[in-house]
Amino acid sequence: MKITKITITILLFISIIIIHNISMNNKEIKDNQNQKKEILSHYSSNILVPKDTKLYIKENNNYIIAGILTSSQILKLNSLQVTENTKYFPLETIEGYYINYKDAQKTDKELIEIDQRYKNYIPFNETIITKENATYYDNNTPLYKLKKSYKLKVLKKDENAYYIDFNNKLLKILKEDVQEIIKENNQNIPSTSKIRVIAFHSFYDENEESEKWCRNSICHNIKDFEQQIKYLKENNYFTLNTSELEQFIDGKINLPQNSVMITIDDGLMVDRAIKLLDKNNLNATIFLITSSYKPDNYTPSKYIEFHSHGHNLHTQNICPYGQGGAIKCKNKEYLLDDLKQSSTILGGSQIFCYPFYEYNNYSISILKEAGFKMAFAGYIDDGYAKVGTDKYQIPRYTITSDITINKFAQIIKN
Repeated sequence: MKITKITITILLFISIIIIHNISMNNKEIKDNQNQKKEILSHYSSNILVPKDTKLYIKENNNYIIAGILTSSQILKLNSLQVTENTKYFPLETIEGYYINYKDAQKTDKELIEIDQRYKNYIPFNETIITKENATYYDNNTPLYKLKKSYKLKVLKKDENAYYIDFNNKLLKILKEDVQEIIKENNQNIPSTSKIRVIAFHSFYDENEESEKWCRNSICHNIKDFEQQIKYLKENNYFTLNTSELEQFIDGKINLPQNSVMITIDDGLMVDRAIKLLDKNNLNATIFLITSSYKPDNYTPSKYIEFHSHGHNLHTQNICPYGQGGAIKCKNKEYLLDDLKQSSTILGGSQIFCYPFYEYNNYSISILKEAGFKMAFAGYIDDGYAKVGTDKYQIPRYTITSDITINKFAQIIKN
């Protein structure tokens, strides 16, 4: 068969087209691989968003700008099968929202553990409807500015803001960003009108010969304390920290009926109690005589707060009447210096417990001048803290060593 020049030309042309197509296909495959590699370089379970960044929502397969991330943040992404066509990453941190992959940076940093104690708060019978473009704050740090309006239950409130549960975080919305407030019943379980604050002192181990001296009314067998802790745990008691008690007194939060605050005075023989509280994830506040006991003497626990029992004020017969605690009559300079020492050792504590539960108007005036904002006493009136309770006369019920578990249950019942 004779091959003409025309045939050769045609074959050559076809070959060129085939080679070109193969080349183009290879280039497209390579480009797709490079694009996927580029997108993957931005993707991980946790990402860093280092600047103000646009947020998107998905509508009819289109991504529409729906807000702004307003600060540098570490965010969690939903799991995702990345392809060369993935242009937006779905956020687990803010459900229903996306960011452009170019705005994400891989990070090995972990999300800061979110304190979700607020999940125990009872909502107010108020629901807010946010304005469009409302800003959502974490304390005073703006996190999001969202175009969409939301209907949200109020978990906490103060003069200028409402606090709501938004994607598993307690966030603040300024009142100026609220379009409407609706009165409705949000309480699935009843809230309490009063809080029992209980006071303990020292804890002994009956098997320790060296601790046999500790057999008085305010020195507890650790086994009895363990039984009391078990009761709190099994009955789902919410154990308050000092901030929550203050907010309750100020009417800023509602708390469940099974709420109690545990306090321990002095600092003598309390480490074994701390370990029990930590093991059971229960909060307590320990008031230390800081001339004798320092926070770093004890097992570290995120459930324990240390506050002031004075530096060197726990001495009897200094002032007239009662046990004669010095806070009632020593000169102002002495007391202010003592309180300053104690506060400094405790990292700036502004919360006090009166030695021997004794105080007077002079004591309160000194505490205020020293910058303290709360003070705990002994049994006053019916022994409960309520909305409006004087924060310099917070009542407590002393748990003595002869109190049975049944009596304990009655005491803490609100």
